[in-house]
Amino acid sequence: MGKNRKSGRYWLFAYDGYYPSGGLNDFEFSFNDVLEFEDKLSRINKYDNYQILDTVTHYHFSSGFGDMVKWVCKNIGGEEYERDIRY
Repeated sequence: MGKNRKSGRYWLFAYDGYYPSGGLNDFEFSFNDVLEFEDKLSRINKYDNYQILDTVTHYHFSSGFGDMVKWVCKNIGGEEYERDIRY
């Protein structure tokens, strides 16, 4: 991991349920806003499970791909998000 990868407020962890690495080994990237999130998300593999950690409030959100994307756009971007993104 490059040392700049954890510079964002929100940290995304992703793994397949049948073979999670565990802890920071499942870390994919950090981000601060929806545009950064979508850009970085388009460059990783698609996984079964996703977790987002807010490093300020320590709020933790877990879901599958579609619900995770909608949650980020609604709660971090402050917008309603109904379209289904496919990468």
